Amino acid sequence: MLTGTSVAAINRFSRAAGYKGFADLKAQLGVELQSALESAEKPGNPQAASELPALSRAIVEASTAPQIPLVAGEIMKARRVWLVGFGSSTYLAGYALHALTPFVDFVTSISGEGGTEEATLRLARCGKGDLMIAFSLPLYSKDTVHLARFARTRGVRVVAVTDSANSPLAEVAQSLLLVPAAHPVLPSSSLGMLAVIEALVTKVVKLNPDAARLARELTDSVLPHLTF
Repeated sequence: MLTGTSVAAINRFSRAAGYKGFADLKAQLGVELQSALESAEKPGNPQAASELPALSRAIVEASTAPQIPLVAGEIMKARRVWLVGFGSSTYLAGYALHALTPFVDFVTSISGEGGTEEATLRLARCGKGDLMIAFSLPLYSKDTVHLARFARTRGVRVVAVTDSANSPLAEVAQSLLLVPAAHPVLPSSSLGMLAVIEALVTKVVKLNPDAARLARELTDSVLPHLTF
């Protein structure tokens, strides 16, 4: 090593940072670097638009995956449901919160103002019997992985909604919902994740025996604020 640092010291540093060792750290850095380079090259790729039909097919497949009913069942059985996502995934976690709130006893998004410090504070009450749904699209957020690991140490079951089994979040989760995220210009597309969220909420509504009553109550409560 040019710095004079021993291999053992580098491996200890890598494990302290949450990786299995230096080889794992290099592999993850390589994935992140490749993702960043690809997103920078996309705007200049004249053939990128040809990817769109394949993306549409992949979205349909993802939103009808057999894992969705299983995760919906986990949501209904959970004591509390925690949602987390950073970057563009913050807004996806927020949409999931909006859609699930009428039909789930306790669901909250820990993403928002204050960054990771506040998110960790909000998550302090998590524990056994809870469920975390973590959203992560390229470019991946280290904070999402960190909070998912923290939740696992508290006995929380973690579901990852991400684009690839090679996503850093995938190795932390017990359940995995894979969504297509390729986009001809942007670093990633949110369309697949939105479709999966809506498919997931649909299954939750079907599993909730009080869904019809809750939907009527929600409509009655917001009706005075609507215009036609």
